[in-house]
Amino acid sequence: MMGSPKNLNETFLPNVANGIKDASKITIGIIGSGDFAKSLTIRLIRCGYHVVVGSRNPKLAAEFFPHVVDVTHHEDAVAKTNIIFVAIHREHYASLWDLKHLLAGKILIDVSNNTRVDQYPDSNAEYLASLFPDSLIVKGFNVVSAWSLQLGPKDASRQVYICSNNVQARHQVIELARQLSFIPVDLGALSSSREIENLPLRLFTLWKGPVVIAISLATFFFVYSFIRDVIHPYVRNQQSDFYKIPIEIVNKTLPIVAITLLSLVYLSGLIAAAYQLHSGTKYRRFPPWLDNWLQCRKQLGLLSFFFATVHVVYSLCLPMRRSERYLFLNMAYQQSSCSQVSVKDLEKEQLKALKKVVKRFENGLPLKDLAQVVEILNLCAEKVYEQEAFTEPLCELIKLCGLPFQKKKSSDEVSYSVAASKSIAQLGYLMRVPSSQVRIQICKCVVSFYNMELPSKLLPGYQPTNANYKIQMAELGGLAETLVLSLALVENHLTEKLWVLKALQHLSSSGVNCGLMMKAQAASRLCLYLNGVDPSGQLVFRSSEILWNLLENTSKEEVINQLSSLECVHALKETFVDLLLRGFRHCDRQLRNDLLVIATLLAENPAAPMIESGFTKLLIVLATFTEVKIPNPLVKGLKLTYGYEDFELKKLLFNVIRILSKDPCAVQLLSESDVMPALLYYVKPNQKPGFNDWSAAQYEELQLHAIAVLASVASVLIDKYLSCQANTLLLVFLEWCVGQDPFFGQGNSFHGTGGRGNKLAQMRYSLRVLRSVVSLYDDAVNLNLCDQGAISQLLDILKYAANKSKEKEDAILLEIQADILFLLSGLCENDLHRKELFSYEGVDILIPFLQMDPKKLYSGLGHNHLLFSALDCLWSCVIGCYIAEDYFLEKQGIFLLLDLLALKQKNLHNIILGILVEFCDNPKTTSHISTWRGEKDQTAAHLLIELWRQEELELGVKRDRFGRIVDMKRPIASSFQKQQEVIPLPANCPSFAIVEISENIRAKLYSLLCKLGFENLPGLSAKDFVTLPIIRHYIDFKVGEVWSEMYAEIKEEFKPVSSDEEALKIISEVPEDTGRIVAALQTEVLESQHHQEIQEEEKTYKKIQAIHKQREMVAKSWENFLTRTSDYEALKKAKKLQEKSIETSRSKLKIENGTVHSTDIKGLTTTIGSGRLVTVESTPPQLIGGPLAVRDLSLKKPAVCERALKSIKKHQKT
Repeated sequence: MMGSPKNLNETFLPNVANGIKDASKITIGIIGSGDFAKSLTIRLIRCGYHVVVGSRNPKLAAEFFPHVVDVTHHEDAVAKTNIIFVAIHREHYASLWDLKHLLAGKILIDVSNNTRVDQYPDSNAEYLASLFPDSLIVKGFNVVSAWSLQLGPKDASRQVYICSNNVQARHQVIELARQLSFIPVDLGALSSSREIENLPLRLFTLWKGPVVIAISLATFFFVYSFIRDVIHPYVRNQQSDFYKIPIEIVNKTLPIVAITLLSLVYLSGLIAAAYQLHSGTKYRRFPPWLDNWLQCRKQLGLLSFFFATVHVVYSLCLPMRRSERYLFLNMAYQQSSCSQVSVKDLEKEQLKALKKVVKRFENGLPLKDLAQVVEILNLCAEKVYEQEAFTEPLCELIKLCGLPFQKKKSSDEVSYSVAASKSIAQLGYLMRVPSSQVRIQICKCVVSFYNMELPSKLLPGYQPTNANYKIQMAELGGLAETLVLSLALVENHLTEKLWVLKALQHLSSSGVNCGLMMKAQAASRLCLYLNGVDPSGQLVFRSSEILWNLLENTSKEEVINQLSSLECVHALKETFVDLLLRGFRHCDRQLRNDLLVIATLLAENPAAPMIESGFTKLLIVLATFTEVKIPNPLVKGLKLTYGYEDFELKKLLFNVIRILSKDPCAVQLLSESDVMPALLYYVKPNQKPGFNDWSAAQYEELQLHAIAVLASVASVLIDKYLSCQANTLLLVFLEWCVGQDPFFGQGNSFHGTGGRGNKLAQMRYSLRVLRSVVSLYDDAVNLNLCDQGAISQLLDILKYAANKSKEKEDAILLEIQADILFLLSGLCENDLHRKELFSYEGVDILIPFLQMDPKKLYSGLGHNHLLFSALDCLWSCVIGCYIAEDYFLEKQGIFLLLDLLALKQKNLHNIILGILVEFCDNPKTTSHISTWRGEKDQTAAHLLIELWRQEELELGVKRDRFGRIVDMKRPIASSFQKQQEVIPLPANCPSFAIVEISENIRAKLYSLLCKLGFENLPGLSAKDFVTLPIIRHYIDFKVGEVWSEMYAEIKEEFKPVSSDEEALKIISEVPEDTGRIVAALQTEVLESQHHQEIQEEEKTYKKIQAIHKQREMVAKSWENFLTRTSDYEALKKAKKLQEKSIETSRSKLKIENGTVHSTDIKGLTTTIGSGRLVTVESTPPQLIGGPLAVRDLSLKKPAVCERALKSIKKHQKT
């Protein structure tokens, strides 16, 4: 398996006998730059070796190695040394495959380990040997840690296990281990490597059983002592001794376990002695269980000693006595509930005890004492009803709850989480105490959860809990819900109400608390407090802040539903009007805008009584009073400051108008008010900065907001729209957008794009307004637009946008072009005169859209939408007008449509096929379709049939592997259609068979092929001819499906008479017969194709056979030639015969045009070597038989075949 070098002692390390002559001259290689490689490098350098490290990134790895180490690439490291440590994981062995030729004959020491015992079928060393069979693989050094290598081996870490299939290599590595101060252990062959790799994973193998026994004994005796000393007294005498668990119960368990373990140590020896006496010999093996027990005696003894030591420490450091804190709390609780002492003395004692409790826990409450403290709180709360003297101690105790809880260990937070959540929830229940001081203190305590300050001094042995621990416990205890319910108790107390709202404001920052608050109807409760009397204004501020938190952290719909009562809307309206008229501070205006946003959300809810409360009308008046004069006393004297808050107010009011336009109930109010003139006020050029006291940027943004709102309002107020001459204003405005007039807009609003002076945003939103009214297909609107020359103007704008798009293509320009195409479609549809206006110029503009690069369809900017709009415009503006159709055909538009269809974009198929079907009414179209050729000379007919097959595949229509019909009864039914059950439908409702026609493209493909004709279609394959009969009979199959559905519906509802039933059966069998006919035709086509393929194969075979026969003849001719030319006597005889024949044929007289004689002699089986054809013409007698006669007849390779010879002759004659 592995080779060896010729002279191993000279090539690698010297053996033991020779010793190390000069270690510094020996180079050791290490592949890998991890921790083990670094430690091994340091160890080798200390022992005098030169080290070469191979790394994938030598520049980075060199920083972590000593400067004397040569850190290089793997190839260089392998080439410089003959003994190499492979310090990489098994997964990376394959990365050394390219170095296989360099590693041949070299020692590779595998130092890797696995993460699990027997992780792989073979060991890492065996796997390495299988990858590099020409290398000498040695397993070793894997039981030594990087720490031991760096600091020097000590104790048990001195042993190194080594194994290899090559004895010499193994001895070399053993010697190297000795030089590194290790004790090598030779384990023989490489098969031992699996055991070596498992050694580091088997730590403390003999400890598992003793540890399990010790834990089991400790658990058993602890549970037993707990039941006997704690549970039993509690059940029997109601005596609470739970404080004994951490000290007394544990300290009782420890010695019992220690003694039991010690007895197990000696018991195994006694059992072994008894076993030997019973067997009569000491040489018989013990049973496995006894053998393992005897081996674990040392571990059992050490565990026994451990438990005894812990028992001693417990006994010395933690004296077993009752907890002083427990006794103290118990005394306070008993004194608070005692009723056998006089009332005055009892009150004094109770107050004194409460003061002691407060003094004791002035730095925080321990988690384990929370339950007792809560009981004291409840008792004090009950006393407050009778004696006011308990109010101050109760407030002090509540104040302590605001300090961080104290814990002894980290697990206490989880262990006491239930008690902590209950104690914090109890704070909410204490709001029932009829004391303003107590309620305010509770709220302060809750607020302190969010700005926790550590106490100056902690309890001995305790530490504070996590900063968010109390907030989490408040969520767990449901404190937020309790505080919301307590608002009813403080409704008439402003100070207490404000403190409760402040606490709720902090709690509402959490989603969990917001959910709890919504359960208590927090939104409606808070809204009712908005218009309460509060000179400071904090009531509105805190209530609105909480409402915002509820909207952000919970379901917006749920909050709005709670606010949709008439009382809440009235309260919201009154507060908004108050802030609008009397709020002059910056914060008042911000609160006003916040409330307007909430009102906007309410307006989106149809169930909210916005109209009934008069809020809707108020908002409409406020939105329009600055643009039109309104005789309303509310806005009399009201003037906006044109500051930022009023600017935001104006935008929010415009947004309210947009939302109200979607509510049918509010449309009447919008119609009665002056909304349309107010919005059209902004549809005009703004040529001055600071126009109307708004800055240029502010006016531009308001203008865009107003036009955007107009797009929503115009469609519902169409009469107002026409009466205000909105079309005229918009067309003039669009003309200004295209023009070069100076524009002072900032171009920096979120609507715009392109920077300062850009009018694209205005154009975009104006076109949206026109799109909203044109999409109504109102004749009055469309006629009004066309009378003002809208078609030609829109074409000019489309040209402008297309030219801009060539300079820099963005989503805004694409949207503008798509909107214009939509407008043209709406205006020109069903009107021949408008289509003629569109025709020439419009077609020229449409053609570039159809020539769009297909890659742009995936850009995400809107090219897809633009292409759809162009196709829709083509359908609406060109089809039906012969002038436009002919011009489109002249521009080869049909070719462009077929090119788009050939892209096989599923979303384009339906509209393109519909256009082609409509275009086929023009007699010139079919010739264009037939002339088109796609990639690889694809024809239109082939493309259409291929689309049919693709559609059937997506619909799940069953076909066999040749494309033939499988289901004769329903040949074209989709899988979805077959799954539908028969449902009787009204006469005006289409059935599934009818609906299916409009949902896929097969009907359009059938119509298009009908226009082209099913005969003599060019460029069809055999598969196409199989599919073509199905398409041809599509309408027959579809009629059969309709009759089948009718038959099924009739049978579902009625029982037809026999004659009708027989007629229906005959009709329903017609498509099945048609299916059989089509299937037979398809089979005939396939057989014809198969026969044709067989004939072509036969022709091909005959050609191959002829070529093979010709090659055989050539080979045979060549063999004959070799046979003839190798016999000298035969050649000499042939030479004489040929000369004699030539002499006989030569004429006696010299003729001017001599006869040409061939050198071939009939019937002669030998000839001279032929090259070019030799012609003899009246050779002089003196040359016959002379030396030249022999010299000119050179021996050359004979002609390959007769056909080649004839071609040569023909060439020479010409």
